[in-house]
Amino acid sequence: MSPSNKWQLRAFAKNVADNDDIIRITQEGPLVGRFRSIYTLEPRTYGAEVEIRF
Repeated sequence: MSPSNKWQLRAFAKNVADNDDIIRITQEGPLVGRFRSIYTLEPRTYGAEVEIRF
């Protein structure tokens, strides 16, 4: 928050190193062939938000 409380800046980042590590492996039931689903981390994401009050 700025000293005058008229504006605010927020920033975020997820998976900064852009890893593709496996976070979960599931096995499906026999009705669909017992295949495995592999879930990895989401790709690098970042952003910013600016709020101005007047």
